[in-house]
Amino acid sequence: MANFDFAYELIRKYEGGYCNNPNDSGGETVYGIARKMEPTWSGWSIIDIGKKSFGKPLDTPKDWASFTTFLKTLPSAGTLEHNVKAWYKQHYWDVPFRGDQINHDGVATEMFDISVNAGSGRAITWLQSILIALNDNDKVPDLDVDGRFGPNTLARLNDEIAQKNGDLIQKALNCMQGYHYITIAATNRKNRVFTRGWFTRISI
Repeated sequence: MANFDFAYELIRKYEGGYCNNPNDSGGETVYGIARKMEPTWSGWSIIDIGKKSFGKPLDTPKDWASFTTFLKTLPSAGTLEHNVKAWYKQHYWDVPFRGDQINHDGVATEMFDISVNAGSGRAITWLQSILIALNDNDKVPDLDVDGRFGPNTLARLNDEIAQKNGDLIQKALNCMQGYHYITIAATNRKNRVFTRGWFTRISI
């Protein structure tokens, strides 16, 4: 059984802090949660309450560190870290692919990372394609590549893990993740500023 806390601690170093880069289509972003993409996240109300009282822009990592310390003095703002972790668990672990039921920490963590950075539908589609590629001699019917993590996908994945193929699946997911980043950079010049950062997370 995979462990969410283990996966979250690995991912948060790539998704930490605050960013409002004009080249980022997600706009204002906190710990990897983009306001334009996830406008209903409860943490935005905490951020907005704090910004009204903080009195200066969040232009540098030092500003953000001061801001998060300041937030802790505002009882009405709530706990930002709790909101972040709960959001990630619900939207990128529990709901899309039931991470707790995957019997390999590396595969579950890789699925989590891809879901956060590239979308859970893409992560599941890639996984299903990999599981088909491992179905040599058509031992069982091929999965449907539909981007939905149903009981058949879970059973097939855990069967491959039981056959000691978990590390191979994790590597294959890394390969597909890297190709995805290269494709984005090739087709959209504005995104090239993010490429080096994207590449650093492929080895998760």
